[in-house]
Amino acid sequence: MRKPLLSIIIPCYNLGRYLEECLESFDNEIKDVEVLILDDGSTDEQTRSVLKEIAQKGYQVFWQENQGVETTRNNLIKKAKGKYILPVDPDNTISNDYIQKGIEILESHDEVGVVYSDVIHFDEEKETRVKLPDLEPGRLLVVNYIDNCAVFRKEIWEKSNGYDQNMPKSGYEDWDMWMNALEQGWSFYHINDFLFRYRLREGSLVQSARSEENHIQNYNYLLEKHKSLFGKYHDQYQYFVGVKIAEFSEGIRENEKNFKKILADTKADYQHTQKELRSAIDDKQAHIENVESEKNKLSEQLKHISNQLKHAMDSLLRTQQRLNQIQSMPLFKFAKELKILLSRFRSNNSMDKSQNFFRKIVVAFSKKSLQVIRRFMAKIFKHIYLALEEARVVIVEAGKGGLAYSEDPYMNWIEQQRPKEDDLLKQRVKSGKWDNPPFMSVVIPVYNPPIKYFKSAIDSVMQQSYENWELILSDDCSTDPKVKKTLEEYRKKDPRIKVVYRKENGHISAASNSALKKAEGDFTVLMDQDDLLSLNALYEVAKVIVDNPNSDLIYTDEDKIDESDHHSFAHFKPDWSPESLLSRNYLGHLTVFRTNIMRKIGGWRVGFEGSQDYDLVLRFTEQTNNVYHIPKVLYHWRVHEESTASSEEAKPYAFMAAQKALTEALERREIPGKVDFLDGFRGYSIRLNVHDDSKKVSIIIPTKDKADVLETCIESIFEKTTYPNFEVIVIDNNSVEQDTFELLKKWQNDEPNRFKTARTEEPFNFSYLMNFGRKNATGEYLVLLNNDTKIISNDWLEGMIEQAQRDEIGVVGAKLLYPNDTIQHAGVVIGLGGAAGHILVGEHREGPGYFNYVNLLNNYSALTAACFMVKTEVFDQLDGFDEQFAVEYNDVDFCLRVMNAGYRNVYVPNVEVYHFESISRGHPHLTKESMNRHKSEIKMLRDRWEKYIENDPHYNPNLSLGAHDFRMKF
Repeated sequence: MRKPLLSIIIPCYNLGRYLEECLESFDNEIKDVEVLILDDGSTDEQTRSVLKEIAQKGYQVFWQENQGVETTRNNLIKKAKGKYILPVDPDNTISNDYIQKGIEILESHDEVGVVYSDVIHFDEEKETRVKLPDLEPGRLLVVNYIDNCAVFRKEIWEKSNGYDQNMPKSGYEDWDMWMNALEQGWSFYHINDFLFRYRLREGSLVQSARSEENHIQNYNYLLEKHKSLFGKYHDQYQYFVGVKIAEFSEGIRENEKNFKKILADTKADYQHTQKELRSAIDDKQAHIENVESEKNKLSEQLKHISNQLKHAMDSLLRTQQRLNQIQSMPLFKFAKELKILLSRFRSNNSMDKSQNFFRKIVVAFSKKSLQVIRRFMAKIFKHIYLALEEARVVIVEAGKGGLAYSEDPYMNWIEQQRPKEDDLLKQRVKSGKWDNPPFMSVVIPVYNPPIKYFKSAIDSVMQQSYENWELILSDDCSTDPKVKKTLEEYRKKDPRIKVVYRKENGHISAASNSALKKAEGDFTVLMDQDDLLSLNALYEVAKVIVDNPNSDLIYTDEDKIDESDHHSFAHFKPDWSPESLLSRNYLGHLTVFRTNIMRKIGGWRVGFEGSQDYDLVLRFTEQTNNVYHIPKVLYHWRVHEESTASSEEAKPYAFMAAQKALTEALERREIPGKVDFLDGFRGYSIRLNVHDDSKKVSIIIPTKDKADVLETCIESIFEKTTYPNFEVIVIDNNSVEQDTFELLKKWQNDEPNRFKTARTEEPFNFSYLMNFGRKNATGEYLVLLNNDTKIISNDWLEGMIEQAQRDEIGVVGAKLLYPNDTIQHAGVVIGLGGAAGHILVGEHREGPGYFNYVNLLNNYSALTAACFMVKTEVFDQLDGFDEQFAVEYNDVDFCLRVMNAGYRNVYVPNVEVYHFESISRGHPHLTKESMNRHKSEIKMLRDRWEKYIENDPHYNPNLSLGAHDFRMKF
């Protein structure tokens, strides 16, 4: 008798009331699968009765005295005949797809040891879909996000000597097994589908495992057992811990308003404790000052610790009741355990190069000081540590090397990017040798600035490593006498600083123009009066100009900096993207303009205050396409109470000015349309007029059987579409079901002038089908549409035509949605996932996503052919789809060829379509043959489009190619 491939093992202890639901969730007669159930000495009569009934139905049921879940699973696997194992708890459920795909993936991927899927959490009232990330080893060492219900090779269990029965407490044996798999060199395969349902209930093993005491004991045990694994991924581990602390702290900041009342109630006690803490820190700082080599670094860190402790104390006073509960717990034990844990981890030889931040904390505080902060630390660390287990992880990295450790990974990153003194010196030397270094005029309009920030702004210019500049400060009749004093002070400091005193207040456009009149530079640099330049900003700009003498406009990435000099909200921008600019001024800061073009267009226009720079950029880029982007954060936008950076409501008139600027830009470009502000978010809705609605649109839909799916698609087209002139062409690729033939005949009868079908019996090749469809099309526009879609927007064709009708536009793509109203497609990023991938997957239909990308026009290098439009003449110019790409990446290749031919591709957010994704064809690569084809098409894409895979111009090299949500890459 043939051995099964997969053994489903179900340990059962007093959960018989759920067992039948579990068994009914999958087909128990799937080929090559066996099911084994072991009762672990249940005391519940119902469970014993259910098990006997199940045994009578033919299931393999075994009994033993109670021995615990680890031993029970081990005993089940000893009995298992399959080479793959799938543990399932009796209160959870799985799908047939989980079983089948798990087997197929492990059979066709020799390197994969563990297969897991996304999960649905459910209880009696609701269910929640939880998208899990792909495997990142450092992430897994911080949080076990892979449930024990995963398909894995029995070989892993054997080499691990089974589930570890020496764990201090139950509930962590699966995490230990995944660490074993990592140590054995196996990779993990994540199925992006919800194939597993996890029941949330009181008294579960997971709940008890997450208790504070159990968590500490088990994590200590795992750390000691897998010391080499933690050492191997030490940097990632440290970063993810920092991320968790940052996430926790962010939650604290969001609730600060609620803390004020509680703070008032406990003010006396808090002030007394704060006084003790300050005294202890002062004592220790005095001690540190005697240690010459460490005094500066340690004193700064002590101040930082003091601030963090104060901030964390504030957060813990959410309600008086919660405060009392926390104070009654013996919490300091946790802080002590964590200190021991971290010091043990840091002592590993592989970690010698890291800055031992936590050890310095221990050194910096004596026993006397620790007594003072003891109850603070207990509360802080309890919440941080529990957050590590329960919160989701974001893949970002904290700082390393010689920098001070921060709880904010972005702060660590920006510190790493900050140029060192020798870097600045080298830049000065190098730029001093250039034959024609560009002369730059930095223009700052001035009106009653906060003096502290104004001085910092000027200092950031004066300290630039590139020295061929002038600074023009145009004062717009400031009423604060300190302003003139500051202007004169700096004018005398450096002859490169010029001051213009206007005779009357004319607002920012007029003040900027006054500065422009004085500018002698080849290029004009825009800067606000309270912002900062990175010290290498002008050098980086000058270098681009030297390397590209045709440069007319240069822009950089930017972030925000608050009153405490904390950096946040980095904006990593794409390269030049004209359609993206139509929906918001994504160029922002730093922007540098060729001065003679600035003067040609008349500089800034009065009447556009608040969006004067947006209006300027729109008019400037109508004169030139020589636009260059520096993907570095070189500008820091100051956030304070009086600045527009802190609030979108600070300048409401700015939105009206931008709307006016955009409307006039569309008129100048002879593409008239309507501009609306997107309430609640940044940016503008752009709807262009359709010039000629007599042009026909040919909608090409490939299909094979699945009449019910195709019917939904066709019905939605004819019910929703308001565009008058279109035809639907269904390409029948080897359908055999009578329902399909009857459906096609029905629509031919119902819509004889607008519906037709063409049949091909060629093997499935998506590119061939698209080209075959084109041969049968008579329209000036082609829409490629999957059969597993449903039209939502009535004006979906108009929404795509309004962009496709423009000569410079190639492919126009839509917003595709899963049935639960989350994003399936809002653009394609080249290089994402190693080849190309959809961006913003899983975001809500209304976004906003990264800087509201979900709701704005965006240029992308590629868009999915599940629904896109292209002019027929452009399709023909490119000879259609490349039929070498039979199944995957054919649309990506086509879009890149369109872009290489000089066209731009654009995503339009107002066209919405439901996409049920590959229902007809099934999963694209679960057999060896399809996997080999998949690998071949990836290789072909990578070989042909290597430069875009390495750097998609409509993405940013600082962003991750391993995630769909525009997160940073470290």
